[in-house]
Amino acid sequence: MKNLKAALFGVAVALALVSCKSDDTPEPTATEQFKVVVVNEGATQDFTQQMYIGVAGTEVLTAEVTGAAWDEISVEEGDQHSSQKKYFSKKLEVPSAATYKTTDELNYLRYHAMIEAKEGTESTMKTKITLYRAGKLIGEKNFTISGRGGELVVDYHDEYDYFSSDNYLPY
Repeated sequence: MKNLKAALFGVAVALALVSCKSDDTPEPTATEQFKVVVVNEGATQDFTQQMYIGVAGTEVLTAEVTGAAWDEISVEEGDQHSSQKKYFSKKLEVPSAATYKTTDELNYLRYHAMIEAKEGTESTMKTKITLYRAGKLIGEKNFTISGRGGELVVDYHDEYDYFSSDNYLPY
């Protein structure tokens, strides 16, 4: 009986140690280099958007962005001052929420949306964009779009602090 109690105690301690693991964050994988979470609130039905996601990095030609059936995918050749980039674009009604994820080894991401008011509407909506890199939060950006709409850009680069800049231009 003592051996059974000792064995059960040992199993309980082992389970407690495993469940108290110090880092429950999953290891970054090549299937989720960047994640962009977009949440729109307010009169989203009164707006349309042309949205682009641009990426760059060593694996840019094989990189994919999930989260939409893209209208167009194009590649921009680089030169001595810039690297090759791949763009994914989509024209759509403004969704209440969307998540976009990239694959492959990338060092740059741009989320760019041109949001226009539908004919005859004067409404306001709010957009929150949350950006993650390899499973870690980079930050959040909040925008208010009203009147005829506006254009917003959120950039991230491994070597430069683009994310700190607010890039919103009302129409």
